[in-house]
Parts: sequence; C-alpha cells; structure tokens
Amino acid sequence: VEEKGWKVGWNIVNFGEVLDSVDFWKVCPSCKQPYQHELAIGLANSALSFIEENYSGNDVPDNMLVIEALKIKVEAILTMDGDKSIENLDLRLEGREAADRLLSLSEETRAMLPQMTAFIIRGVLANKEGIRNVLYNKEIWACNQIANFILMEETKECYEEAIGYYERVRDTTLSLGMESKAEHMNDLITSVRFLSNGGDNAAAAGTFQENVQSQH
Repeated sequence: VEEKGWKVGWNIVNFGEVLDSVDFWKVCPSCKQPYQHELAIGLANSALSFIEENYSGNDVPDNMLVIEALKIKVEAILTMDGDKSIENLDLRLEGREAADRLLSLSEETRAMLPQMTAFIIRGVLANKEGIRNVLYNKEIWACNQIANFILMEETKECYEEAIGYYERVRDTTLSLGMESKAEHMNDLITSVRFLSNGGDNAAAAGTFQENVQSQH
C-alpha cells in the first residue's frame, strides 16, 4: 500500500490508482484470492480506519474511498460462511450498520455533486452524471444488503421493513432505465409480502437466494 503512494496522499492525477488500491485490503496480492472469514473483516476495518485517518479535504473522492471500504466490510461479513447466512447477531448488526452508513454517505455525496471540483479518474475528467450513477448503484447495492440483513430475523415487522428497502431499489432502478431489474424487484417484493402474510418460507427462499447472489 505504501508503495502505491497512499502515505503521500492522492491528487487529481493518481486518484484512480488510489481507488483501485482499496483492493489491497480485499484480495491477497500474491495469490489474487479474496481474504476470508475473520481476516477479511479485520482487514476491511483496517481499510476503513486508514482511509478516514489519511484522506480528507476533497469531499466527493474521499467519500468514494470510504464507500468502497464500507462495501468491502459488508461483503466480508456476508461471506463468513458458504451460504451467506450470518448466525452471529453481533455480526449481523455490524453489517447492517456498515451498510446503513454506506447508504447515507452515498446520499450525502450525491448532494455534493453540484458543487464538486473537477478531478481525474484513470486519466479521464470525472463526469458528475457518471459519478451520480455510480453512487446510485452503490445505494441500490446497500439497500439490498440492508434488506437481506433484516430478513434474517424472519418476523412480520422485519418483512415489512425489508419491503421498504426493496421498493426503493425498484424505484431507483426504474428511474435509471433498468426495467428488468425493477421487474425482478417486484417479484422479490411479492415474495416478501407472501411471507409477511404468513406464507411458507420455503416458497420464497429461491427468490431471496437469487437476489443475494446477484449482489456479489
């Protein structure tokens, strides 16, 4: 990480390289495989702390780095075991908290775009509309993960709360012209409503698993 220039900070020329370097906390540089289990979560926390301590003063790109670190943390928690099921309540709460923060930070960053100072990503002048769409996609991802964490509780109240997040995903994807994704979310919402009304959990399990897998 130090060799990639993190310690001296980034500028408008090397921001793309810095953004790519977040993967050093996610993937082993030797075998190119993702870190797993407790190590993955520990390194995700290290990435988050390092970025927050070393990068400030350029709100939009700094926030994008934090968002990437939060995404790594949520992914690490969701993949603690093979079937993406998190039985540890503390881990579920930690994952939900990170996803909530990612969502809020992305919303905050989008609000900054009209006043954004131009900067470079991989040699190309950052386009406000392009960054806006990137952030919308981060919010779609975060809403899906929050809903997935909520659904692990399997109560009527949780089903109703999850529906709210899935409806937001549906509406956002539709506004971005992603009709097939919006249709998929409608199917998912129908399945969760079925559960909320006392339906058989097994009947909706395939739809939930498909949604979880599609987000990784």
